[in-house]
Amino acid sequence: ALKPELEKVARKLEGKLVVAGVDVDKNQETADRLDIRGLPTLIVFGKGAEVKLRIEGFRPAEDLIREVEKVI
Repeated sequence: ALKPELEKVARKLEGKLVVAGVDVDKNQETADRLDIRGLPTLIVFGKGAEVKLRIEGFRPAEDLIREVEKVI
């Protein structure tokens, strides 16, 4: 499950980003708009709606932190 890994990312990068989740089964319109085709999908947005990073598939927190730090 990705949720525990995202919680680690949120703690490590607290104050630098906001971590939020979307239930794509209940929010299909949002999933379509964000072009989410596989789960889990992590999307990092910059100012506004600019996509800075997209990661599909499970990754451990350490890998996510390393990738996210490159774009924030």
